[in-house]
Amino acid sequence: MAKRAETPVKFDEDIRPPDYHELRRTYRRNRNIGSAIFLILFLALLVFFGIRYYQRLHRPAPPAEEKPAGQNLWVPGIDYQPATDDGD
Repeated sequence: MAKRAETPVKFDEDIRPPDYHELRRTYRRNRNIGSAIFLILFLALLVFFGIRYYQRLHRPAPPAEEKPAGQNLWVPGIDYQPATDDGD
C-alpha cells in the first residue's frame, strides 16, 4: 500500500493577525451588553421589592383575635380540651 503524499498546509499571506484595538472594542462591547442586562435586571428587582414593601406598609396585618379567658390554654405536647360534664 502506497502512502498518500501529504500536501503542506498553506497560509494565506493576506491574513494578518487581529488588530489589538479591534479585539479591545469587541471585548468592551460584550462587557457593555452584559452590564446593561445586569443593570436592567437589578432595577426590575428593585422596583418589584419596592412595590411589595410599599404595599405592606399601607396594609398592616390584622389584629390577633383574642380568645376569652380560659380558652387560650396551651401546654406543649398536650392537646388541651376542657373537660365537659356529661354526668352519670
